[in-house]
Amino acid sequence: MHNSRSDPKLSSLNCLPCVGTLVQKQGVGVMPIRNEINLKCRGISLVIGLLCLSSVIGLNSFAGQRKVTPWSEISPPVDELIRSGRYEQAVENAKQEAKRAEAKWGNTSLESSIALSQLGRVYQALNRFDEAVVEYERSLKIRKALFGASDVSVAVSLLDLADTYREAGQYSRAHTFYEQALDAMEKAKGPIHPDVAVVLHNFSMLWNFQLNAGESEALIKRAIAIREKSRDQNHYDLVGSLALQGQIFEQQGKYSEARASYDKALKIMDGAQLSQDYTAGMLSFAIGNLEGRRRNYQDADRFYGKSLKILEAISGTESPVLVPILQNRANILRKLNRPKEAKETESRADALLKYYNENNAMVPSAPPAR
Repeated sequence: MHNSRSDPKLSSLNCLPCVGTLVQKQGVGVMPIRNEINLKCRGISLVIGLLCLSSVIGLNSFAGQRKVTPWSEISPPVDELIRSGRYEQAVENAKQEAKRAEAKWGNTSLESSIALSQLGRVYQALNRFDEAVVEYERSLKIRKALFGASDVSVAVSLLDLADTYREAGQYSRAHTFYEQALDAMEKAKGPIHPDVAVVLHNFSMLWNFQLNAGESEALIKRAIAIREKSRDQNHYDLVGSLALQGQIFEQQGKYSEARASYDKALKIMDGAQLSQDYTAGMLSFAIGNLEGRRRNYQDADRFYGKSLKILEAISGTESPVLVPILQNRANILRKLNRPKEAKETESRADALLKYYNENNAMVPSAPPAR
């Protein structure tokens, strides 16, 4: 593993077919201390958009163990610094908060472990994986000493490490930590708790990256079953798992099953009155890609058009998020024997791509899904 200084502003949406490299890695940042374990939707790694993301742990941070100092006493909005491109400042602020927590509460305190996890998430967001692992391991050591090996906080630290190793491409190490995280979370919460679904979702992503469709499919089906039965169902979490399942099916050539999974996710978004949400736009894009593969070109064009309409309204007509959609739609328009429209669409994509490449412009963040 190495310390990558690659630009975190541009992240490939590599879990979607034919996407390109200009989609912002959404949801990156550091959550307040009282919601510290709510961060695991990083997909960001929201990997989006949403269709590539790791899932979110909806825990109530160490509730019932002891009072946690409110975030207002611990940290400035570090994640806003990341979103605005002030990366080094974000690192320095997170380092200062870790030092402050240690000085105020001690280097074996819960507060200190949370501050270390925050620093780890900043490094992870910037693809500085070695440094992220160091901070996560320090945090994990504190939590094990405080609460034992089968505690929710420990499970989350293990999941932090698993996700980091997965993002760094160290899949064998990631596999070990996902197994440990799943075991710890099941012992702490029971096998059908929504927080277990988070680990299952992210573990499924790892198997998917390793092209093990059987293991990946089995895990994501378990996650979906838990999330569908949850009383406190978060539609973004369920949609994320359905989207991942659709991707897994698609990679196996199970196109009808993939389409059914994507359609179900879109229906949930519609039911939640989020048909114009960024996630709905990305789901429409995924369906466009799928129908293109199936040579259903009219349907593909229709869903690319829907995706563009949603994302233009949210991100603006000059957003680089539109580039892969425009490129793919241009190919479909050629298949439909509409060469003039294809050329215009491709020219628009090329112009956006040229501008952002030549100016090394900041890619605007996608609106947060939560």
